[in-house]
Amino acid sequence: GFFMEEQRLYGLNNEKIIINYLNGKTMKELNAKWKEHLYKMFPKAKENSVIYAKHYPDMSAKPDMMLIVDGEDKYVSIKTGDCPSVHHEPYCAFKRFLIKNGVSKRTIEIIRFYHYGDSKKLHTGDNPMNVNEMKEKYMKYFDEASDELNSEHIVKAVISRSIVRGTGAGRTPIDFLYYGDLEHGKVISRDEIYEIILANRDSSSPIHISSLNYYPNTRKINSKERNTIRIKWPMLSFLYYCDDSAIEKMKKGEF
Repeated sequence: GFFMEEQRLYGLNNEKIIINYLNGKTMKELNAKWKEHLYKMFPKAKENSVIYAKHYPDMSAKPDMMLIVDGEDKYVSIKTGDCPSVHHEPYCAFKRFLIKNGVSKRTIEIIRFYHYGDSKKLHTGDNPMNVNEMKEKYMKYFDEASDELNSEHIVKAVISRSIVRGTGAGRTPIDFLYYGDLEHGKVISRDEIYEIILANRDSSSPIHISSLNYYPNTRKINSKERNTIRIKWPMLSFLYYCDDSAIEKMKKGEF
């Protein structure tokens, strides 16, 4: 709804501000923070290397920004917000992806129940159960499903689909993720994304794939958003004000 559209526009504006700041500058013209970010992405760059920054044209791909320094290009996903959403797609497509990755029929049924707040046995019809009611009565089933979703090959496949590469075959994967805005933020590499998520398996969300949380966009009957899933990565928001040691701690699961 309205809130999601607001967030989307805020995200696009944030990308624009960052791209405008970087484009056409030399490394030495960047402020200390951004110089550090760019050297992490381009370790071979020199002080007078020029940065070309542009918006990545494919809206449904994972990169938001393409950077070119000394003929080398890097693709960057830019995220911001309190509880960052990293992915959304139709429920049916995500279900097919889970089945293809060997997720059991029982876990698929539990996810479906959590997503819609309804099941064949319950027939809640026009009154889907809310999340608190479901947690109170059915948490052991959600834990069981999340245990299966926490197996390493599924976690890696979900990271690839929701953060790194997206859903289309042959899509350009991201090299880095930048979480933050022009003032504050952190750069994490593709390898660090996998390390951090695999090292931090806990979540307070009923259905989670390691520390990635699964949600329906809404459980409201008759909403077209009802058939959309959303994956959020709340841990990202800790990176906004944390010092640089936070990434190392996260990689070791000590955060």
